[in-house]
Amino acid sequence: MAKNLKKTFLKEALNMLPIYGWNAELIINVEDQLGYHNIFATIKDLVAYHLEQNDLKMLTKLANANKPEKVRDKIKLALLTKITLNDAAILKETVKFLTKPQNTNLAFKSLANSCDKIWIYAGDKSADFNYYTKRTLLAGIYSATIVYYIKNSEQDTLNEQDLELFISKRIDEILKLGSFKTKIIDETTNLFKKFKPN
Repeated sequence: MAKNLKKTFLKEALNMLPIYGWNAELIINVEDQLGYHNIFATIKDLVAYHLEQNDLKMLTKLANANKPEKVRDKIKLALLTKITLNDAAILKETVKFLTKPQNTNLAFKSLANSCDKIWIYAGDKSADFNYYTKRTLLAGIYSATIVYYIKNSEQDTLNEQDLELFISKRIDEILKLGSFKTKIIDETTNLFKKFKPN
C-alpha cells in the first residue's frame, strides 16, 4: 500500500513539477491535491525516489527490448532509454536540483547507481580499477548527453536519431582513448568508489 502511495504521489508531483520545481511547495500542493500527507519527509526524499524509479523503469524497458550483441550498442541503447524516460522539462528541473551544493551527495550517488546498472546490463564483470574507470567514463557520456538533450529540446531541434548519433560519437571518442584501459584517476573516480553500490 505504501509503495502504491509513493508512486501515485510521484506521478502527481511530476505533473506539477514544471510549475513549482523540486521544492517544499511542490510537496504541499501534491498533498493538498491527493489528500495524502507525510508520504515523503523532504523534497530530497522525493527526488531520490524519483531517481530510483527511473533506474527501475530503464531496466524494465531494457528487459523487454531486443538486446544488442556489441557492448557499445548495449551502452547506447541503455543511455537512450534512460535519457528519454522523462521529457526535457522534468530532466531540467532535476538537474537544477541536483547541482545545488547541498544535493551533491545525492547527485553523485544517483549517477554512480545509474552507471553501475547500465554496465551490469551490458555484461560488465570487471573489478578494481577497471570497474571505476568504466563507470567514470560512462558518467561523462551520460552527463554530456543530458546537457545535449535539454539544450536541443528547448530549441525544438531534437529528434531521436540526432540523440543516438550524439551518444555514438561520445562512445567513439572514449574508445579512441584506448578503450577502457586508460588510467583515469581523478575526483570523479574517487566519488564512484565512495558511492559504489553494495
